[in-house]
Amino acid sequence: MAGLYATASACLPCAAGYFGNTSGYTTATCSRQSPPGYFSNAGATAPTVCTVGAFCVAGLSAACTAGRYCASTALSAPSGLCTAGYYCHAGSTHATQFVTEAGSYSVAGSGAEIACPAGSFCATTGLSAVSGLCANGYACPARSTNSTPILCPAAYFCASGAAMAFSPYTGQCTAGFWCAGGASSATG
Repeated sequence: MAGLYATASACLPCAAGYFGNTSGYTTATCSRQSPPGYFSNAGATAPTVCTVGAFCVAGLSAACTAGRYCASTALSAPSGLCTAGYYCHAGSTHATQFVTEAGSYSVAGSGAEIACPAGSFCATTGLSAVSGLCANGYACPARSTNSTPILCPAAYFCASGAAMAFSPYTGQCTAGFWCAGGASSATG
C-alpha cells in the first residue's frame, strides 16, 4: 500500500520527510526524500508544497526563522532578512511584517523591537537607529520618544545623554554651586 513500508512483523508509515507513491517498500525512507521546498508527513504518498511563511529542507517544514520572512511557496530557505525599522516573528511572510513603535528601533534581520536605551530617544515608528541623545538639562529613561522627557531636578545636573542611572541623574552639583532645574553642568 502507498505511504507504507513492511517489516517482518508489521506495516508502518513512511518516515516524516519521505514519501511512498507505490507499494512494496521495506525501509522507512520508502520511495525517496521530499525535494527542497516540499515536505512529507509520516505516511505521505506524495510530497506537499511548502506554504507561505515556512521553508522546507530535508523533507521537513519549518516556520520561517524570526528576523527573516518567507514570502512564497516552495521555499528551501527564507526569502531574506526583515527590513531595518521592522521586525519579523517566526512565520513572517513580509520583510515589513511589523513596524517598530516610537520608543524602539530595529536593525535588518530583527526578530523583535529593540528598546531605545536610556540616555537616548526614538521619536517615531519605523526607526533603524536611535533618533539622538537626550538634550542637555534633561534625562531620558529607556523607551523615551523625545529628547526632553524629564527635566533634571534642582541640585542635580544632566549632561546630554543623561540616563537617570547615577545619583539618580548625571550627578549632584558641585559644593558651593546651585543648579536650578534643567542644569547641564555641575556648576549650574
